[in-house]
Amino acid sequence: MGSMPSTSAIGVLNGSYEEQDLLQAWLLVVASLRALSVFLGYFAPMQMLPRVFSGIWSGKEKEDDAPSKTVSGLTARTFAVWTTVTCIVTATCALSLDNKTVVALTASSFATVLCFFGLELALYRTMKFGSIVTPGIIASVSVGWLARHYLAMA
Repeated sequence: MGSMPSTSAIGVLNGSYEEQDLLQAWLLVVASLRALSVFLGYFAPMQMLPRVFSGIWSGKEKEDDAPSKTVSGLTARTFAVWTTVTCIVTATCALSLDNKTVVALTASSFATVLCFFGLELALYRTMKFGSIVTPGIIASVSVGWLARHYLAMA
């Protein structure tokens, strides 16, 4: 099989795009959303914690009198570090869609996100369904699309 055409976000903007261009644009949007989560995790954890960990944090507590030491500013910053790594991986993939290893790594990072949120919801009960819908949809679409792209590269 020949090499895949190079991708271009410009192609998406001017209407002359291929599926690979759409995947690239999707990954860049997701990386941007992850960058926003990184900012919130580092600089505004009290804005992020109630939304993500709504099962055990009401959002009315201050960090010092949180109902559970499971969720704290440290938790938010740790989440931000993880999100920083996945943001970098996602952006790298968007710019390297012809690299099977990077595509597989990125798909694996999204699968890990699905496992994390699923376990927190079902097993540990630290999250409510409503707080994982958006990241669950994004991760599911991304895993499926990246898997399809990966298989097309073979």
